[in-house]
Amino acid sequence: MKLNTKLLYVIFFIAFIIRITFFYFYNLPPELIPDTITYSKLGRDFFEFNEVYGKKYIYDSHIHMPLYSILSYLFGGRENLIIFDIILSSITSVLIYLLSFQLSNNKLVSLISSILFTLNPFLIFFSISGLTETSYIFLLILFCILILSKKFFLSFIILCISIYIRPTIEFLYPFIIF
Repeated sequence: MKLNTKLLYVIFFIAFIIRITFFYFYNLPPELIPDTITYSKLGRDFFEFNEVYGKKYIYDSHIHMPLYSILSYLFGGRENLIIFDIILSSITSVLIYLLSFQLSNNKLVSLISSILFTLNPFLIFFSISGLTETSYIFLLILFCILILSKKFFLSFIILCISIYIRPTIEFLYPFIIF
């Protein structure tokens, strides 16, 4: 069966419009979610001069993984990172369709799966909150698609990247995976 690329664009567009609308009308203050402030601070502290240690490139957290904080700094702060998360979450709606299609080979099942992901209130909330869940889910779904496509090396790289997004205390997991 051939996939309908127009349908994939429609899925992305609907997911994007829903998420950007919630972001616009539901202005979530960063003070309600302290981790968003922490990610921004850790990113700034990593790239700018750290007065406590007297140098740059110090990552001063034992529970927050560095990649999301670095992305926060590179994207210029929380709002730009949330736009990036909205785009990732919208792409993930398409990836859910593709993953469901790989597993079921049924377009209707794939469409229903994608619609359920697109309309899930928790996933909409995560995409506008500035937390790591959106990036992690995107990478995890991409990993599953790559594994099913037998692209093992790339899938393990994606899995390693996902580990540096989510908070954990073990930095050696990527080496263990390889």
